[in-house]
Amino acid sequence: MANINLLPIEYKEKEKFNIRRVLIILFVVLLAFGTAYLYYYLELQIDYKEQTLKTIKTELAALE
Repeated sequence: MANINLLPIEYKEKEKFNIRRVLIILFVVLLAFGTAYLYYYLELQIDYKEQTLKTIKTELAALE
């Protein structure tokens, strides 16, 4: 049977499953998701502390 692969020889290396490339892509994707999660987590923490500060200021004003 004849070889029906018409790709040039330099492209044959790219056909193979490259575990290093997969790991790098996976690392970048996980880094992006981790960054987004950390950003929203810190935003929620800041919002909670701001609300607590407003409540404390209101209570302090009521006491004075």
